[in-house]
Amino acid sequence: MPYWNHMGEFLRAVERMSYVLSQGYHRADVAIIYPVAAMESGLSGKESVDVAFNLARHLYGQGIDFDFMDFESLARATVDDRQLKVSGEAYRVLVLPAMRAVRYSTLEKALEFKRKGGIVIAVGALPEASDRMGGEDATLNSMVREIFGSPESHVQTVEAVEHLVNGAFPRDFSCGASNGASPNVLHQKVGPRDVYMVYGAEQGSECQFRAMGKVELWNPWTGTASPLPVIAQSAGITRVRMPLEKTEAQLIVFSPGKAQIAKNGTVRKPVLLPVEGVWEFELKPTLDNRYGDFRLPASEPMIGAEARRFRYADETSATKDWSDPRIDDSAWAQTTYSYGPHFWKLGPLPADADLWPRSESPSSELDARLSGLAGVDPSVPVAVGGRQYRWQPYEFSMRWGIENDPGHQGFHGLKEQMPDDLVGLGTMTLLGYTTTLYVPESGGTRYYLWTAVAAPRDLEARILQGGDTPAAVWVNGARLMPAVTSVVLKSGSNSLLLRYDKPGRGYFLFADPASPPDWKQTYPLASAWYNRPGILAFDTRSQTARPAGWYRFMAPPGLRAMRIIARGQLQAWAGGLPVTLSAANRLNDGTCEYRATLRRPSAAPVKVAIRIEQERGWYAGAAIPEPVFLDCGPGEMAAGDWAQIDGLSSYSGGAWYRKTIDLPASAKGKRVWLNLGSVAGSLELHVNGRLAGVRLAPPWKIDISPFVTVGANKIEALIFNTLANHYQTIPTRYRGSAVSGLIGPVEIEIGPPDLPRD
Repeated sequence: MPYWNHMGEFLRAVERMSYVLSQGYHRADVAIIYPVAAMESGLSGKESVDVAFNLARHLYGQGIDFDFMDFESLARATVDDRQLKVSGEAYRVLVLPAMRAVRYSTLEKALEFKRKGGIVIAVGALPEASDRMGGEDATLNSMVREIFGSPESHVQTVEAVEHLVNGAFPRDFSCGASNGASPNVLHQKVGPRDVYMVYGAEQGSECQFRAMGKVELWNPWTGTASPLPVIAQSAGITRVRMPLEKTEAQLIVFSPGKAQIAKNGTVRKPVLLPVEGVWEFELKPTLDNRYGDFRLPASEPMIGAEARRFRYADETSATKDWSDPRIDDSAWAQTTYSYGPHFWKLGPLPADADLWPRSESPSSELDARLSGLAGVDPSVPVAVGGRQYRWQPYEFSMRWGIENDPGHQGFHGLKEQMPDDLVGLGTMTLLGYTTTLYVPESGGTRYYLWTAVAAPRDLEARILQGGDTPAAVWVNGARLMPAVTSVVLKSGSNSLLLRYDKPGRGYFLFADPASPPDWKQTYPLASAWYNRPGILAFDTRSQTARPAGWYRFMAPPGLRAMRIIARGQLQAWAGGLPVTLSAANRLNDGTCEYRATLRRPSAAPVKVAIRIEQERGWYAGAAIPEPVFLDCGPGEMAAGDWAQIDGLSSYSGGAWYRKTIDLPASAKGKRVWLNLGSVAGSLELHVNGRLAGVRLAPPWKIDISPFVTVGANKIEALIFNTLANHYQTIPTRYRGSAVSGLIGPVEIEIGPPDLPRD
């Protein structure tokens, strides 16, 4: 993950928390018998398990902690002062969750506990069999009647158990909540100390603890302890106003001694000063790809900002100029690098929809139009069964295959190979954790794919097909016979129509007969078709004399230069101004590498426009086979999700946010916090050149009192996001949230000197 450098702080906090909460003995009032006997006997075992876990979830959600107890531990337990005691634990309530079968020793101990003043509750079904003599046991039945004969001992709902616990004795922990839910709590008895870990308590909410003594707040992030004044203490109960925010784990520790009572009066709130405007912004890449850890082939050490998705439009007029950054391109289609349209798709259609003649040659005006691309406008809808259907571009990548379908892959690994499928029709669904299936769509199961095949000369092309193959194929208007393995193509454009009668995934291609049939793919993580010699291109714009396309995206702050690999001649603009292009460097695969330099680096995010005179069959993203590398220096950006900037949407790494803020004279001698509002990732904060703190979880608020002075103060926040952004265009099942950076709002909080630290 990009935030690997901050994991040390997180792991040290986890280590401290784990150590503290594993000392001494767990304190919970409720023991739930783990329903092994019910499962072993076959007497409603699943029901018993469901009741047990539903009860556990409900109690814990109401701030009542519990333990599951096995029958051996219960057999060893002693009863003292109306509590079950075993291995240092002590319980006031024993619950049997719908257990029709129990160990006989369990009933014996439950009866002893009941007779000595303990609370025993059955939820749902009562025991009717044991390992003593199975069912029809008069002794067992007598014990069950004695233990569960009263209404309060035999209930039907988990809520009833909660009600009984609340009324039987003072709660070990309680905290009022307006929505009826409670914070979660874990209580450890460590020698003379009571250690409570509370999570989910609102800052300032009043909570009660069944403990006495001096109270402290322990900070797992720093290992420090600070006194925590209490509202009141009496009769074994301490009332505390929770000091931290709801998203923080609060370690409240009771030790021998006298509690500090909080002063009465109005709670003094800090003064809030908003921090607005732009920040100095500079990227700090962290994805070291020297060994191919993040994509193959292995590349330069760090993967920085890249444009991988673009707003795209075919050029329809030689005089049209879309370099102006003010043009609204929001309605343009979005395309991903390497992915482009190779067919026009019609469907899903009803299973009996027939656009092609049953004879070998066209027999109607529609058939004549479909027999070749001449005169056909894909934007013109087609009437089928009284409904109008529109042709839609169908995109795939010759390297990656079907977009968002990595084939038989897990959530993280690519298994060193890519699937060869190019066509996936129907609704894609996940089978298990590694396999995708295509199931029928509501509109039907028939599809037509239509394109032109560009042949360099008259030839007899080999047909390459696999997976779910077409039900029917027409080339230049003539239907091919089943099982045919080759077809004669004329030099230039040849029409191709494929009909599929069911959802599925597969491929269909033509190869030049002169191409080597035994060619093997050597490029890493690519389908068998990528750069394969002799594969004939599918051309969806065969009637356009000189096809060209426009690509637009917002580049990050500080853009200085770009490296663009394209199939075709290229022009580029940044902020409406032409960039300086180096001579095209032709690569081994026939693509061209361009170096583009801005006349002046752009401090703010800038709109980039690229025009490519495309090679036949390589349109939209297919004309840009690799991400556009963006060379960025320092720039400026306001708080907000950096992934909303196209050139940063797939960026996983870090970024510095820098700003000088002025503290008023009224802040002298006061506590000062910097509250960054919301941060997506991890945070490292420096103030006036000194490290003020590291955070990997909210709240994103740090006490900066020791580092600031009245007047100007330099704030530097280094924020890392996650790998979710990099994975946005990688063929993997893992996605995650791409929200990144300093979201805000940012505030300075100036409070009285005695306000507690976070």
